[in-house]
Amino acid sequence: MLPPLPAAERSAETAEKQLADDERERGFIREALEEEDVTDKKMRQLAKQLAALDNSVAESTRAAGMARGTLEEVLASLSEEERAARDERLRQKKVAAASSASAPPPPRAAPTSRHPQQQQQQQQQEPVACGEGEIEYLQASELRKGNLVLLGGRVCKVTDLSTSKTGKHGHAKVQITAKVANTGKNVTDSITSQNKAEIPSKAWSAAHKAGLKF
Repeated sequence: MLPPLPAAERSAETAEKQLADDERERGFIREALEEEDVTDKKMRQLAKQLAALDNSVAESTRAAGMARGTLEEVLASLSEEERAARDERLRQKKVAAASSASAPPPPRAAPTSRHPQQQQQQQQQEPVACGEGEIEYLQASELRKGNLVLLGGRVCKVTDLSTSKTGKHGHAKVQITAKVANTGKNVTDSITSQNKAEIPSKAWSAAHKAGLKF
């Protein structure tokens, strides 16, 4: 018995995302193996990780293929009206995403204090946050110095990155050092290299990055 269309779509999307994540991580390991200063011990560790990721990619490829096949069967079983309704839903979803990305930021309220200059200085010293729909996700191992990242809900600029040795569970941790926007405060955080870090959306960064101070 075939699953409902929404379930088949979610399964296919999840499987494709997992495959992309596994292939990206495998690429990072291969790049690390090509570095000139890799020690023999690190080389062995990376080789084990690569072998594990090769297996993960193979499993993810099979899972994605099965999910795509199931979705194609579900789509083939739909009536013309149901297929038209799905196409319209996907079109509206794309339009909504495009509109959200291109929408200008809301206007800033005018200062109400008797001392506008003092209030402006206070605002510049307050941390900056992103609103709902203005957050994207990036694999921690893809972060680079100078990137904007959200730590504790605050917009920060990465100033330093380091990766710890692989632990007993097979995942290294990325140590992040960053400065909070507008306050200049230094903060640190750590995240498993295979997990996702929150970052401001491209649209938000394009609209606000020039006005941030670190």
